Amino acid sequence: MIKSGTFTLFVNVFQSIASIFINIFLIKYFGTELKGDYDFFIANLSLGNIFISLSLPTGIIYISSKYNITQKNFLLFLISLSLVQTLLIHLLYQILLIFNFDFFARLSSTNVRIEILFLSCLVLNLLYQYLKSYFIGIQKFRLTNISDLIRISLYLILIVLFKYFFSKFFNFNSLILIYISSFFIVSILLIKNLRDVNNKIQKPNKFIISELIKFSLPSYFGSLIQFLNYRLDIFIVYFFLGNIALSEYNFTVSIAEGLRLLPGAFAAIILPKVASNSLNNQNLSRIAITSRIILTVSFLIGCIIWIIAFFVLPTFFKNEFKSSIWILGILLPGICLFSINTIIASYFAGIGKPVYNLKIAVLALVFTLLFDILLIPTFGIIGAAIASTISYSISTIAVLLLLKVKYKIKIQDFIFINCKDLKMIKNNLLIIFKQ
Repeated sequence: MIKSGTFTLFVNVFQSIASIFINIFLIKYFGTELKGDYDFFIANLSLGNIFISLSLPTGIIYISSKYNITQKNFLLFLISLSLVQTLLIHLLYQILLIFNFDFFARLSSTNVRIEILFLSCLVLNLLYQYLKSYFIGIQKFRLTNISDLIRISLYLILIVLFKYFFSKFFNFNSLILIYISSFFIVSILLIKNLRDVNNKIQKPNKFIISELIKFSLPSYFGSLIQFLNYRLDIFIVYFFLGNIALSEYNFTVSIAEGLRLLPGAFAAIILPKVASNSLNNQNLSRIAITSRIILTVSFLIGCIIWIIAFFVLPTFFKNEFKSSIWILGILLPGICLFSINTIIASYFAGIGKPVYNLKIAVLALVFTLLFDILLIPTFGIIGAAIASTISYSISTIAVLLLLKVKYKIKIQDFIFINCKDLKMIKNNLLIIFKQ
């Protein structure tokens, strides 16, 4: 798990650095107003993805891990489903337009029908998630990591090429088309690799489909609510403060969320390994070790990120994003603490208990909504950062208390690192470097 997690972490770090570079590049080229429009488009894309995917990606990981599904027919079913889901979003959007409710009415950056770009992004995003989830489920982590590397690299390279060689055509529309192209290419790559999978089941049976739906539904509501916990502040900031404030806030959030890479890398591996019994799903000791190590490393990385930002951000932006340093300092502790939640949520999903994650997410959303409404109109984007950190902290405390009640664990085992952990880290790192 250490080896796979380390490679996944490397890929996630690369993606984060590339995303920060892209954000800086777009701010410098487009300006904060159009960059805010782009952020709003991507936020709506993420919301549409979460809303319509029904958490099938997580369900696919669980089912393909537990039942070792290796068949093309099942995947073709999911590919067809992504098309149907996109059509449903299109119908929903048309219904909303009848009532004069348009998500994209405030966007001034595009001169084409925005829903065409949106639906194209959505269908390819869904397709890529489903294919990637299948390969994660059968524990082909190297393939999924390479596909992520290719996607973000393509996106970055194409943006730079368009800017310097086709600057006349580089605008909001072409930027979204580049985004679409990157997902299309990596989806083709994954489909091509399906040829290497041996078919053990000729077609999906009703039991597997029902298990997929049974697992995915509570995961879906949990993911939808968790997405709102992550992104509700973006919509409220956009509503109360406008796209310029959103551009600054979202840029700062993108830096702070670099801390999610470490727990996210190991959570992606814990779920399929627990579901397939590669890890003993009754033994929480490994999860506790992973939790406390990642919390400690996240804290150290968080300190490094803030120190670097303190000196680098004024150099790049001078007074343009002067609040970002303090917003970052408020967000990082909450995201750091939330790393515990990320690891434990993956464990709950692996043992088939996504309903626990749903309950925690609902609790966190209540506090997110409450503090966003109270703090953002008064304190602006600093209020949004405070609200997020409060929500993350409450969510983590709740998940630890749930573990204590359900499994009689000691909360400190998930928080405080010890000498044995440090020795284990040293030995595993030596093994990885030798390999």
